[in-house]
Amino acid sequence: MDRAYTFKEANRLIKIYNKLLKDLAGSNSNIDKYKKRIITGISVLIRNYFFQGKMIHDFKGEKASEWNYNDIDAVLRSSYGYFKSQDLCIKCESLYNENSAELIKNIYQLKSGQNILKWFFSNNTKKKNAEESFTYLKNMLNSKFYTESTKTLEYFTMIDTVNKIDVYNDVDRDINKYRKLIIDLYPEINVFGHNNSFIDTYKKEYDSILSQKNRISDDIEIEKSEIKKQLEILISIEMMNVIREIPVEELNRAKRGIRVKTLRDAGYKNIADIYTSSINKIASVQGISYSAAMNIKDIAMGFAKGASNNVKIKLNADNRDKVSTQVVKLVNRYINKKICMRKAEELINKFNSVIEINLKKISDVSDGVKYYFSSAEDKKEYIESYIKVRDYLYGEQFGKNIKKVYSDYHSIKLLNENEAWQDFVVNTVEYYNAIEEIYPGLLGNDDIYYGLPEDLANKVNEEILLKDGLLCTLRHYQEMGVKYILHQQKVLLGDEMGLGKTIQAIATMVSLKNKGGTHFIVICPASVLTNWCREIEKHSKLEPIMVHGPNRRYALAEWKENGGVAVTTYEGTLYIDLEDNFKYSLLVVDEAHYIKNPDARRSKYTEKIAQKAERILFMTGTALENRVDEMINLIRILNQPISRQIKNIAYLSSAPKFREMISPVYYRRKRDEVLTELPELIETKEWCRMGKEEQIAYENSLFGSSLPEIRRVSWNVDDLKYSSKATRLKELVEEAKEDGRKVIVFSFFLSTIQKISEFLGNNCTQPITGAVSPERRQEIIDEFDNAPAGTVLISQIIAGGTGLNIQSASVVIICEPQFKPSIENQAISRAYRMGQARNVLVYRLLCDDTIDERITELLEKKQKIFDEFADKSVAAESDMLVEVSEKAFGDIVKEEKERVKEKNNI
Repeated sequence: MDRAYTFKEANRLIKIYNKLLKDLAGSNSNIDKYKKRIITGISVLIRNYFFQGKMIHDFKGEKASEWNYNDIDAVLRSSYGYFKSQDLCIKCESLYNENSAELIKNIYQLKSGQNILKWFFSNNTKKKNAEESFTYLKNMLNSKFYTESTKTLEYFTMIDTVNKIDVYNDVDRDINKYRKLIIDLYPEINVFGHNNSFIDTYKKEYDSILSQKNRISDDIEIEKSEIKKQLEILISIEMMNVIREIPVEELNRAKRGIRVKTLRDAGYKNIADIYTSSINKIASVQGISYSAAMNIKDIAMGFAKGASNNVKIKLNADNRDKVSTQVVKLVNRYINKKICMRKAEELINKFNSVIEINLKKISDVSDGVKYYFSSAEDKKEYIESYIKVRDYLYGEQFGKNIKKVYSDYHSIKLLNENEAWQDFVVNTVEYYNAIEEIYPGLLGNDDIYYGLPEDLANKVNEEILLKDGLLCTLRHYQEMGVKYILHQQKVLLGDEMGLGKTIQAIATMVSLKNKGGTHFIVICPASVLTNWCREIEKHSKLEPIMVHGPNRRYALAEWKENGGVAVTTYEGTLYIDLEDNFKYSLLVVDEAHYIKNPDARRSKYTEKIAQKAERILFMTGTALENRVDEMINLIRILNQPISRQIKNIAYLSSAPKFREMISPVYYRRKRDEVLTELPELIETKEWCRMGKEEQIAYENSLFGSSLPEIRRVSWNVDDLKYSSKATRLKELVEEAKEDGRKVIVFSFFLSTIQKISEFLGNNCTQPITGAVSPERRQEIIDEFDNAPAGTVLISQIIAGGTGLNIQSASVVIICEPQFKPSIENQAISRAYRMGQARNVLVYRLLCDDTIDERITELLEKKQKIFDEFADKSVAAESDMLVEVSEKAFGDIVKEEKERVKEKNNI
């Protein structure tokens, strides 16, 4: 069969279509070509710092650069080619997919007759198919497919010759498309990037700030370890003091057969002697075997361990031994470091999020490429982020502040002995809180529940206490008290005097304010009205408003409108008129036993005000366990179901069950339970011997008509230079001055106060008596706080013995015995309370062979009887309260007259 074509013609067609199909199928290589050109173009610009330069200029000039097409012409042309190639590739793909199958089939058939040999051996069908395929392929040269394919492939070669104006016009038509392409391709060329040094500097600067904080945290832990070591030395010293008081005979308490007489004869007088001796040395005592020595040593070690476990440390400005001084110095440094740490943490916590976010944002564009090809809006955000980071790291808000904190930290040094102890005296609470934190239980208050049932205590502990705006440091037991108030909502806080009930009330108000509370009321006795306002201002950022006196209505209206703490008296409750729908956050009732009688007017007015309070806090330092009826009346206002329950078992007021039942509403801590670290309270009876003038004055008063005058023993002489009590008083004041102390003098009698004031002259402040207004009382105390050592504050005991805090004094002098020792105790508590850093020296001035001695003897006798019943509920109902009744005093006077008559042979 003859062929209708030549082999040359067939080969030419096969080559044409093989190349055409190959070009159509491989058109994507053009896209890759332009992609590589884009990457290369950007890389060149990066290496020449083009993008970084633009970014630095914009960030430091605070503006966003517009695109300059000429600067990035190669990148834009390549991008243009990329997009055009994409369009052409789509066309090529379409042409290939629609025609390739038929073309490939015909190419294959034509190849079977491509040369003489193949043609000769082919059958007629194959020859026919080859001729038909030749005809098909030849005709396709004139088809639309062939024309469009060659034209499309030719366009690829024309892309690079396009005028740049056309390129830039296309960019302008869809600039976001070009921007997106370059940003999408950018990650592939990160290896060519160069971080801008100023952004890298910012990252290093912030990393340094964070790492410094971490180093400080580690340093503080080391500081804690050093303090703990010193405290353990104190424990060892105190332990040795304890076991030194245990005689050696105690080794044989369990009848172990130890030859204690032999040990004592060998010089082992106490357990400390055994503890500090070696087994070999003990065994060297004649009659003591080695095994016995080992046993003796083990027993002594047991005594030492028991003593160590029960040792409680007391730091005392009057006992400045070497180890205590080192503890105080180290704790001072630790406190100051903690303050710096807290400031650093507060700053970092406040600004960390915004710094991190903005630092990350500018770090993401640090080589400038992504930044340059970002939108104007995005560029603006990047610039704003840069400015924020710069301003935070180097501005007042964060950078300068935290650098100042770090500078202060590194300048903290150990104070010298005097400086450290002076700071301890001023900031005692901070020192003890630090020691409790470092060595829990060492101060004795290791009861984490502070007397509450465990289940209730755990719930109370979960309460959130917000301290922002509180300007003082709370002890741990005080924090527990505040959380109790917040959690239980309506409670009676019965902490003993000196434990800081006022501070706990203020802290409660601060926390409630931080949770949205706005209005608070304090009702208190008139004598402490000014003190409450001053305490609120001193210890918080709350605003006290005194609702008292002629302007009370205006003050109340201001409080209603603006909020704050309305402070009023029990008498002032009459004028507190609140609308039916008015609610306020907290009512604080100080000295709540004032409303023990529900029928009294002030009780009714207070209860009316309480009905509109969301929370109620009653406070009293009086031990209500011994006055169950009063307790029930107060609890009735707070929690009627509990008041009904306990009314039926009032006779069990001392029982654990009773205390557990009232725990949801009544919380009382005793001073010796939570303030075991208080310095010593050293009480001394100063017995003075009367001179002739005093004796005459005393006997005249004794046989006169005035019973009160009889009690003014020694003070009723015409001239105090003849008074033995006045002489001793002056000596005590001089001693106090020499020892750097200040003095409070208490007397029941105004005439005695006036005489002492004249006697001491300029050493005294103005006396505090019942005639002095509450405002002036507080001013006198403020003056006394700022006065030098040796200054004397004279006070009528019933006026200055309650509601006032006078920790700056550490010497208390009581001029005559009081009929109620509780009055003396209240007066002493003005100085012997939380925050006192020195031993409190209490001197009771007494004259022997006088009514002083008779009153003292009677009170001691009553106290002894009372102590035997103090833990029994019967004591609450008995007449054996420790005080001198008028009848008892009359009997004493009669007996004293008889004694004097007999002495004088009358």
